[in-house]
Amino acid sequence: PDIFQTIDFGVQTTPPSEIFPVQHSFNQTLGPFMNSEFYSGWLTNWGDSTMAHVSTTSFVDYLDKILAYKNASVNIYMYVGGTNFGFMNGANIASTGLSPSVTSYDYDAPITEAGDLTEKFLATRHTISKYSFVPDQPIPPPSPKGDYGVVHISSCTTLFDALLNISEPVNSPKTLSFDSVGLNYGYMLYHTSLERLFNSS
Repeated sequence: PDIFQTIDFGVQTTPPSEIFPVQHSFNQTLGPFMNSEFYSGWLTNWGDSTMAHVSTTSFVDYLDKILAYKNASVNIYMYVGGTNFGFMNGANIASTGLSPSVTSYDYDAPITEAGDLTEKFLATRHTISKYSFVPDQPIPPPSPKGDYGVVHISSCTTLFDALLNISEPVNSPKTLSFDSVGLNYGYMLYHTSLERLFNSS
């Protein structure tokens, strides 16, 4: 009861005026209305035919409704796209099974993974300026992009063949957690040998 509860939601058909009262009910009707994660886009999973996309018009129209509702506050997630380096991409569990995210976390954000400003950025800035002062700053040009051409792969290996080169084994009589071996993300491979307890015949 002493922790302020927020709510998160993206563009949808239900208006904020029907969602924010739910959040308020968890806070004894005290404190601000707060959308702690208003989704500017969505993540893209391996196997998706296209990168995830939320139209600029639908995004800023719904943002306008949030800001117009009783001085509500909002945190835009994501405002700047990013990159999932290493094993930090994560995954979701869907009805079809595991859905790992791709390396790019551009998220269709107002500022792209490459740091470029988009039409969604300009439209978002205009919408916010209706409710709060926004300084008139010059818009930087898009960052220069490189072309690496065709990359020929001369050799490869598997993750399992490379294990001893990229990690060190830890021996233990019991199953260890990530915390117990100092890992904060990634994968841990468990391996054991079982004694035969009976004859197959």
